[in-house]
Amino acid sequence: MYNKRRQFIFGFWAALLLTMTHRVFAQEQVLSGPAADWVAPVPLERTAAQAPAEPGETVRWLLRDRQINDQVDQSYGHDALQILTSTGVQDASQISINFDPSCEALMFHWVRLLRGGAVLERFDPVKVRVIQRETELEDHLFSGEQTAVLVVDDVRKGDILDYAYTITGTNPSLHGRWFGEVPTQLGAPVARLRTRLLWPAQKKLYNKNYLTNVRPQMGRKGDLLEFVWDLKNVAGINVEERLPRWYDPFPKVELSEYRLWSEVNQWALELFTNATPLSPDLTSQINEWRRLKDHNAETLAALQFAQEEVRYLGIESGVNAYTPAPASTVFERRYGDCKDKTLMLVTVLRALGIPAFPTLVNTVARQTIAEHQPSSTEFDHAIVQATVDGQIYYLDPTATYERGPLGGRFYPDYGYGLVVRPGTTALAPIPISGGRPLTTVHEYFHVGLPLATSTLKIVTTAEGEDAVALRARYATTPRDQIDSQELNYYAKLYPQTSQTAPTTYVDNEEANRVEIDQFYRIADDWSPPPPNGVWYTFRIYSHNIDPAVRLPGLSMREMPLGVPYPRHEIFQAEAWFAAANFVPGDDQTIRNPSFYFHRSVNMNERKLTLEYEYNSISDVVPVDGVPEYVRQIGQASDLLGFTIQSYPVQQ
Repeated sequence: MYNKRRQFIFGFWAALLLTMTHRVFAQEQVLSGPAADWVAPVPLERTAAQAPAEPGETVRWLLRDRQINDQVDQSYGHDALQILTSTGVQDASQISINFDPSCEALMFHWVRLLRGGAVLERFDPVKVRVIQRETELEDHLFSGEQTAVLVVDDVRKGDILDYAYTITGTNPSLHGRWFGEVPTQLGAPVARLRTRLLWPAQKKLYNKNYLTNVRPQMGRKGDLLEFVWDLKNVAGINVEERLPRWYDPFPKVELSEYRLWSEVNQWALELFTNATPLSPDLTSQINEWRRLKDHNAETLAALQFAQEEVRYLGIESGVNAYTPAPASTVFERRYGDCKDKTLMLVTVLRALGIPAFPTLVNTVARQTIAEHQPSSTEFDHAIVQATVDGQIYYLDPTATYERGPLGGRFYPDYGYGLVVRPGTTALAPIPISGGRPLTTVHEYFHVGLPLATSTLKIVTTAEGEDAVALRARYATTPRDQIDSQELNYYAKLYPQTSQTAPTTYVDNEEANRVEIDQFYRIADDWSPPPPNGVWYTFRIYSHNIDPAVRLPGLSMREMPLGVPYPRHEIFQAEAWFAAANFVPGDDQTIRNPSFYFHRSVNMNERKLTLEYEYNSISDVVPVDGVPEYVRQIGQASDLLGFTIQSYPVQQ
């Protein structure tokens, strides 16, 4: 499901990195002409252009004006920015506007440069190129969206680039229901940030403010209500790194014709109705599944078919952005996106007598979707809710390499979803899934004397979602390539490492557990003593926990910190030494609201046993909790390695 929400938030028009999947189209696809009569022109104030440039400022936004007229289904944009540096000339001399030609039309009104007192016209329809823009091609999604690109000639430092355009039309699958967002702050300063909405007086419009208390100016234009959000000298937001996935730092006003989620449900019910009769081939396949022993086995078989026999591919232009293809069509062509595969699986399960319903979720907003104003574009993914033998499961037909029982299937912590079924009035809480990730790395060392040879056996056991990831790796990567990658990784810890036997791979699909055994010889694995020193040293490092306990680059924050979640890593080591002097080490436990860390050390004659555990508890560290988190995660990081000493061997 491709999220087609049009947000009236636009970043800098930087140089595009585009995937070209079709030829360059003729410029006749883009129109030119004057703005419609309903548009209220905004004069460009050039006072801000006279201020000296700030350090690092390459362009300066003078105007971001958006005007929307719901009655005629048009959106007008007027942008003006000043070019301050040669970098700004490079980045901002190209105008790029996205639109879906299957349901939208683009018209340029003007493109000009303001240089001193001169107005230089720069719009040339012959130079406009419309290209197929597939930014999600690697994810097997074809949006059908196109980009009108105009490279502006003769742009110089100090110029003001001023352009305006209108997009007419909207996706028919939205059934004429409007929604939008009014930005009240962007990632860069704006001298004037303005949004104007003309709305039919007889229609309802609902709004919700997010991180802002801005209210619009209101008026009336005949039978249209006029709402204007007009903000001046708006500061930019410095977006900090490592934010939680669901955290949106940009304040805005959400607008929607929908008041309740029950209304959105009615819209979705129409889309997810499989009105087409089932094909003979699909009917035959369903009859084969009926021969299985019970509903649980039927569900597992149908789910695995949807995941692995129907490849993931979304062609989502126009109505295909929201309307799923019929179940028989998806079955026959053997491809579909999340909504296509969801409808097919729901149709099959219902035919088997298993209650099943599409469930719409937001993979980014997740639990915060409950705070949003209801609209039909709040969702970017579809999964299936199925009730099997009285137990409710949430199943993702787009997942791959999943195995194990239905209750052990992992999905992210979506928080809430819209279960598309008659009678739905609100978002439903989605419980935390089974199949939580767990990786245990167990290393067995037999360590010789310094300058001698040691052996190392590594047993990696992956469960839950980690088993899925490891299974996918071994299914898609040649074994010799994996062996080379692993050997080079361990050679960073122990430089003179060689593989002594083939890696063994054991996949317990029923339990969804994968075990990998690796075998190495390490020559000269002791580090020599420093000058004037007497000790050789050998170090064991819990490498699988290391990525989870790395310090954030920014610890003095104004925004929450996102941390790895869910993540559960265990590292165990058993090491037998020909001769060693153990450096004392004690057990350590660190508890934080976001993670749990434990280290245990056991020394018995010439055997050392280590165990480390890291388990994430939350995906976020609140701003006021970051200093303590940084302190404690630093402590955990410092404990990851353990050093053993040995007297040097006389030559």
